[in-house]
Amino acid sequence: MPVDIDIEHVARLARLALTPEELERFRRQLGLILEHAEKVREVAAEDVPPTAQPIPRANVSRPDEVRPCLSHDEALSELCDLGAHELARRLRQGEASAADVAESALRRVGELDERLHTFLRVTPDLARLEAARVDERLAAGGELPAVAGIPLALKDVLTTKGVRTTAGSKILEPYVPPYDCTPWSRLEAAGAVLVGKTNCDEFAMGSSNENSAYGPVRNPWNLDTVPGGSSGGSAAAVAAGEAVWALGTDTGGSVRQPASLCGVVGLKPTYGRVSRYGLIAFASSLDHVGTFTRDVRDAATLLSAIAGHDPMDATSLPDPPADFTEGLDAGVRGLRVGVVEDWLSMEGVQPGVAAAVRSTVDRMDRTPTTRSPPTT
Repeated sequence: MPVDIDIEHVARLARLALTPEELERFRRQLGLILEHAEKVREVAAEDVPPTAQPIPRANVSRPDEVRPCLSHDEALSELCDLGAHELARRLRQGEASAADVAESALRRVGELDERLHTFLRVTPDLARLEAARVDERLAAGGELPAVAGIPLALKDVLTTKGVRTTAGSKILEPYVPPYDCTPWSRLEAAGAVLVGKTNCDEFAMGSSNENSAYGPVRNPWNLDTVPGGSSGGSAAAVAAGEAVWALGTDTGGSVRQPASLCGVVGLKPTYGRVSRYGLIAFASSLDHVGTFTRDVRDAATLLSAIAGHDPMDATSLPDPPADFTEGLDAGVRGLRVGVVEDWLSMEGVQPGVAAAVRSTVDRMDRTPTTRSPPTT
């Protein structure tokens, strides 16, 4: 199929300098994508039922159950089960190597991903190469950024140079980006270790991760339930220890909701705080690149590594890089939090969820604070 799009013009808009070989390769790839799209248009779909709900509609969230906790040794039996800040400490004190940490995460992927289907693409060779570079810097006594050597997963809507990026769609199956998205570019430069690209609802359109063209993701806590979406693969990967932390995207809840369903920390930053350059957009005016981590300190660390002004994104805030871990140990003294009571009694709010919110509010209320007079 002839390609009418002026790829050279598109490359100039993206500020890319392409060789003749790259231009020809991208013409072939785009031709395959357009050919596939044409075949899709030719399919008679009048009698095909909608696929937005491929399973019977039911509440498949994890039920409120009191379950015994794992012992400390069981919970921290593998390096990939540790938080990023603890792994960073061990790396710098020589108690573990980046290679060991990477192998721990890759081993977990091999053990679980056939059942969870969190990854669309695992990158073991790249992970081992990046881990070896970190160990070389450690052996030479060099200073390392906080994210160096930590296994990371990326939602498959974030472009990665030389690594296929599909956005969970068959339409983009042959697409190999010629450039990195800014968040991954910054993390790679800082020594992060990429485990792979995670499954997601097709083009990020969905809230259960059942709508990926490559099959659904399972919640690692209960394989009969959904992990949430559209960034369910990233959330499930962190919850299962297949990655220590991950990036996703949030347009209308696609980081926050799967983080809740998978029991991890999900952060949707302020719009413009993190560059969207290289993000395959769902809705550009609403898309945010967000983080999945095991705890709040790791969320602040990961955000610090990817935030900051980017001239490649016109909506990027003109703010310099910042350390968002500052103040984490200062407590909540002086903090005022508004609680919408009606939300806790709405139909559909599970008792366990309401109880957890109230418990958190009560705990903060008992913290000595400097209070202002109540407002009406």
